[in-house]
Amino acid sequence: MGYLIFQYHHRVGFSPDALAEEDDGWGEILAPVDEAIEAGNHDAAADRLKAMLSEYPDDAITLRQKRHKVLRLTDRDRQLIDNGGTLLGQLIDANRMREATELYIDLTSVDAGLRPGREGDYEPLMQMLVQRGEYRRAVRMVNGFHRDFPQSAAIPPLYLEVARIFWESLDQPDKARQIADFLLQRYPDHPVAGARAHCARRSPG
Repeated sequence: MGYLIFQYHHRVGFSPDALAEEDDGWGEILAPVDEAIEAGNHDAAADRLKAMLSEYPDDAITLRQKRHKVLRLTDRDRQLIDNGGTLLGQLIDANRMREATELYIDLTSVDAGLRPGREGDYEPLMQMLVQRGEYRRAVRMVNGFHRDFPQSAAIPPLYLEVARIFWESLDQPDKARQIADFLLQRYPDHPVAGARAHCARRSPG
């Protein structure tokens, strides 16, 4: 469902071929969006796309993706974050993890402290960020997870992954050991004990 006009495709990330093949009647519906973009009024285009979310709920992911691209051309960072936060969860629920990860990276380029609002979103995003080599971004995302979700069963695996990142990828073994110690104190019967012993054996000196 592509629809932004040809002459702006390079600014909003759409292929002209896709627009021609996937119009499906949306061209007329989205004429006000096209006109607003052509006039350089990206705020109006973003507002129209927001209204369309209630008119076409079955196309929420596609509309939010388009709105994200338009909002990136504005200075409406709060709306960008709000739209993107909802879209992030929708993409994860749809198992579209590559797109979710790209979106998260883009959002945190605007607000470095942004973190997912849902407990279950952290582990799949962590895996994808690590695969991308986004180690520091992954660590920032998980920082404070135990305070936000104190009863979560995901705390040990997430924090063990952070410890591994500090040890293997960021060359900060002291921080890795601190995290392992925290987990050992909080979860004395958890297999993290083996990870802490591994850190101790590899300790310099």
